[in-house]
Amino acid sequence: MRHSQRVLALASLAYIGFAASPAFAGVLTVAPTGASYTQIQAAVNAAGPGDVIMISPGSYTAVTINGKSLTLCSRSAGSVTIFGTTTVVNLTASQRVILSGLNGFGQPTVTTGAGAGAGLVVLNNAGHVRVETCVFTGADGLGDGFSVTSGGCCWSPPEGVGRDGAYVDGNAQGVSFTACEFQGGRASDSNLAFPICYCGSSQSGGSGLLIKSSLVSLYDCILRGGRGGHNGGEGGRGGSGGVLVNGLPITAVCSSGSTFRGGKGGDGVDGISGYPGRGGNGLYLNTGTSARLLDNAFVPGLPGFSWGWGGYAGLNITGGGVVHTDTESRLVMTTDRYARAGSVVDLRLQGAPGQQMKLILSRASTFQILASWHGTMLSSPGKGSVVVPLGPIPASGVLQTRYTVPPLPTGLGATSVFVQAYRDDPILGPKLAAGSTITLLR
Repeated sequence: MRHSQRVLALASLAYIGFAASPAFAGVLTVAPTGASYTQIQAAVNAAGPGDVIMISPGSYTAVTINGKSLTLCSRSAGSVTIFGTTTVVNLTASQRVILSGLNGFGQPTVTTGAGAGAGLVVLNNAGHVRVETCVFTGADGLGDGFSVTSGGCCWSPPEGVGRDGAYVDGNAQGVSFTACEFQGGRASDSNLAFPICYCGSSQSGGSGLLIKSSLVSLYDCILRGGRGGHNGGEGGRGGSGGVLVNGLPITAVCSSGSTFRGGKGGDGVDGISGYPGRGGNGLYLNTGTSARLLDNAFVPGLPGFSWGWGGYAGLNITGGGVVHTDTESRLVMTTDRYARAGSVVDLRLQGAPGQQMKLILSRASTFQILASWHGTMLSSPGKGSVVVPLGPIPASGVLQTRYTVPPLPTGLGATSVFVQAYRDDPILGPKLAAGSTITLLR
């Protein structure tokens, strides 16, 4: 119990300087009934820079945050459903957006441009974007039962492609995902009614997460590609769990404890000439991109079905990008997503027994991929932060403790605390666990 008491005392001293900070001053509430706003977008439009928007369970329409520091936090993870794309765009270097506990579904569209129909789009941001405990699903392709006939063949239309669960482009300062899930949409199925076309092909499934011209951190996430479309001729290819596309100035991902699963290929259902779509890859890296990987799982997608031909499964990791594989095992950290200021919250760490652990609590976020620390630093050390000794992970492999989050001074309605555990070992060196954001409310 002494460990817990020591954490409580030190953490409470870390935020004496809150009174001087003007950030995150207001709280807006959203609910289907009984709140100030019935749609998230209306609250976003009304919010001032740095406000916190607390969202009650319910279904809501698409949301766009354009050049504004905000926190969107659900009161219960998985209970807030957004039908339409959640978009974060045009943040300056001093701005930050936090998305916590949202469940977003991209909607079918005839538009085929980048990010169309995605559950989440993070585009052209110079500031940090943090996404935690969220699920984003790309739209299914349009045109089930429809195909373009040409030369006696049936082809799925371009809008039949499955859409990406999340599309991240132009974010050189870093986008972090913790405990999130991404599901690519399935491609549309061509006209399979008799007489079946004996040739033609369907579109591919969407990627779970597509990254371009961005630095991305993944901790404890699941990425699934969508199923390829069925066709009388050739089934569509399954989507990849994760895709890195080369773009300036850099495209790179640092992933710890995540699962990359390729989507299933579409069926080629004609009994004579049908050919199954290939399964999606776990992770595809375009030439010029790179990935630093620690203790992840890769599951290639299975091929589609065909009466006359065998198909090909996807690959675990493929493409011309550079892969750095870290031989360390992961650390898993979980804590509360939001809390009343001055209250006690729980912390749970899972890892190899005997590792000496510490906790950073900070008023500022950062984004630094550190190979020597085996991960991405997301809580900024230094001024406005404190490092709290937690002690060793016990023989059970799980360290559980509690700590007090700071009180808020008069006039400050809400703020955020950024916490991240790490191993501090003189022989093995440091190793980072996931970073988490706690939204503090009065």
